[in-house]
Amino acid sequence: MKIQKSKAISAFGGLNFVLEYLSTSGIGQLLDNNLPELAPQSKYSWSDVLYSLLSIYLCGGDCIEDLQTHLRSHFTDNPYLNMPSSDTMLRRIGNLSEPAAECMTKRGAVVHTYSPNSALGQLNIGVLKHLGVFKQKELIVDYDNTIIFNEKNDSKMTYKRAQGYQPGVCTINENQVLYIENRNGNSDAKSFQRDTLSRLFHLLEANLDRKLTTSGPMPLPINMRLSN
Repeated sequence: MKIQKSKAISAFGGLNFVLEYLSTSGIGQLLDNNLPELAPQSKYSWSDVLYSLLSIYLCGGDCIEDLQTHLRSHFTDNPYLNMPSSDTMLRRIGNLSEPAAECMTKRGAVVHTYSPNSALGQLNIGVLKHLGVFKQKELIVDYDNTIIFNEKNDSKMTYKRAQGYQPGVCTINENQVLYIENRNGNSDAKSFQRDTLSRLFHLLEANLDRKLTTSGPMPLPINMRLSN
C-alpha cells in the first residue's frame, strides 16, 4: 500500500506523516535554533539534516549511504525537508562532535575512551521539555550500557569477544531517551559509571531549574527513581 501525502506517489510516502508531526510540533524550529549557526548560503538546515537521518532508519535502512542509494530520489520537492547527500550529512554531523576523553582506573591498565556531548545533551533535554515529558507525576530513570558491534577503526574488543562500542544510555519511563554517553567497547559498565550519572544529573539541574543531589546513595531527584 502506498500512502500519498505529496504531489507524486512515493514508495516512502508514509514517512510524510512523521515529518508533518515533527514540523507542526515545533521540533524542527527547536533544532534550528539550538544547534550551531549556519552560513547564510547554507542549502540545508539542521532540521533537514536530522530529519533525513531519522528517515533512514524509519524506512528500514541501517547506514548513512542508504540515504543516497535508496531514499533521496523519492524526496525531491518534499514539503517537509530538503534531503542532503550522504557526504553532506556526514560532514554536518561530524561538525557536532566534541573531543573524546581518555582516563584510567586507579589500579587498571585499560585506557577508557568516553565521548560526552554537552551541546547535544542539552538539546535532547530541550526536546523532552518541549514535549512535556518532565510534567509527568513520576519519572523513572533507567541507566544501562549496550554494545553496538561494529568494525570501525577505533572500536575496541568487548566482553562479548567482538569489536564494538558500549555507550551508556539513560531513559525515562522506558521509552524516552534522556542521555547518551558513548564509550569504547573495552570499557565495562561499572567503570566511571558514577561520573557519567553525575554529568547527567548536573545537566538536568542546569536545564530544569531544580536542585539535584548526587552525593551519597544514588539520588531520587524530582520524583525520579533509578530502576535496577
